[in-house]
Amino acid sequence: MKLLLWLILLVLCWPLALLALLLYPIVWLLTLPFRLLGIAVEGVFEFLRTLACIFHGDAFESGWMGVRFFVRLTSECRDIHAKESGKAHV
Repeated sequence: MKLLLWLILLVLCWPLALLALLLYPIVWLLTLPFRLLGIAVEGVFEFLRTLACIFHGDAFESGWMGVRFFVRLTSECRDIHAKESGKAHV
């Protein structure tokens, strides 16, 4: 699909098509650090979600940790666990 669009652009405006062909690798290299940062941030949040699922929220909901962020994550984990086991959490 991208090739077809580039060929149409080549026929309609060949200088712009050649400029796009030359700038594409440069733009890709410039955006690469942001992609890597996004992967790293996503990994950190997945790690936090995993920790919340391991603790299953009991310690966090009792208040001794005082971290409200984990309460939302653990409630999601509890809902997933309840759906898998077929019973509702009360």
